[in-house]
Amino acid sequence: MNILLIQEHWDHILLQDNPNQVQIREPMILKMIGIRRSIILQLMIIIFTMLNKIEEKLLLLKAKKFADNLEGLESFSISLLENDNFSWHRDKLKKANAIDDRNDNVFFEQPAGADELISAVTSLLNIDTQFSCWLLYEGRCGIFVRVSDFHIFLVSIFKLNKTYDLSLIFESPDRVITISDNAYNVDIYYEIK
Repeated sequence: MNILLIQEHWDHILLQDNPNQVQIREPMILKMIGIRRSIILQLMIIIFTMLNKIEEKLLLLKAKKFADNLEGLESFSISLLENDNFSWHRDKLKKANAIDDRNDNVFFEQPAGADELISAVTSLLNIDTQFSCWLLYEGRCGIFVRVSDFHIFLVSIFKLNKTYDLSLIFESPDRVITISDNAYNVDIYYEIK
């Protein structure tokens, strides 16, 4: 703004001395517009970065609130996931959710009972009670859980989700299990690496 006023004052002086030699201010205006665009772009980048950080913090808070309400746990930890985290597992989860690939799944007709689903999952995973696994929360956040009572843990997830939908990721050995609660049936997909 001050540069523009100085330029106008300079033009006025030049106009008094020699009216035929007035300097054109366009380069100065273009520089000012360039500076403004640069500042605006920098502000937009800062705001975008801040919004992403706020989004991440809100996601972590929501995941913590969800994990706080899980039962049957010894402990849990929450972290943001990078795109390359659990790439094999995520590919298998996509396969599990594909409509056209339901051949290897275990099916239960609706209405399915929680106890029979938990029994089927327990026998597929060959888990007695204590184990560790990951829950994906909204696809971008991972909740690592140390489970002390598998039955209570699954019942609490079903209660919180208000559905049987569930995906668990295991390491050592790498494996996934997904329960999909559909209108007519509940299917369980399990794959080990």
